[in-house]
Amino acid sequence: MACSIYYDDNGFVRLEFSGIFDASDGGEIVREAAALLREKNSFRLLTDFRNATVRLSFGMVYNLPQMVRAWAGEEEMFIYQIKRALVTPARYFDVFHFYENVAVNRAQRLKVFLDMDEAKAWLLAEN
Repeated sequence: MACSIYYDDNGFVRLEFSGIFDASDGGEIVREAAALLREKNSFRLLTDFRNATVRLSFGMVYNLPQMVRAWAGEEEMFIYQIKRALVTPARYFDVFHFYENVAVNRAQRLKVFLDMDEAKAWLLAEN
């Protein structure tokens, strides 16, 4: 799995995954993204899985919001402050929609999209 992490000129941090994603490097990636969010004083994160092959069980997905919260906390970023948009290909929509439901039920701001432009518009909206 490869992940590019960078600050987008539109005012958010962007993660772009490629290869096989199974969350084994999730902690390192979340900590790096949280550090960049803090450095740029940004509370918006766009995650792009369009070029990734996702290998997550529903059990892993169910626990992922709690794990992300803990990893972000290690960088003194509270996940509840971060507005997150996630873009996925249609074949993984059900998995990530389940992730969205679990995250939202845990008071996290996350929305899953199939369309990059819609994700950016939601992410950059003021609410």
